[in-house]
Amino acid sequence: MVNSEKQPEKKGKPQYSPKLLQNYFQMIWRVSAITVSTMAILGGVGYLLDKAIGKFPLFMAIGLMIAFPLSQFIVYRVFTKFSKKISQSSKK
Repeated sequence: MVNSEKQPEKKGKPQYSPKLLQNYFQMIWRVSAITVSTMAILGGVGYLLDKAIGKFPLFMAIGLMIAFPLSQFIVYRVFTKFSKKISQSSKK
């Protein structure tokens, strides 16, 4: 005879493992660092070009406009590698 009663589902706050939270924080720091550093490098190069040539906001603005999509592409590439690494470690 099979017991047809179902176990009651536990409701409340979801439980997160420390490893999962550590992975999320690593991901947040990586995304932030990549975005800020890419924009700082290309914006800085644009600023130096503006200072040397004498057309102040032109090259810095161009550098920042190029930096943001480039940083998002880099984030995408890093995130896909990072998520594959996490999914492989969770299967073990």
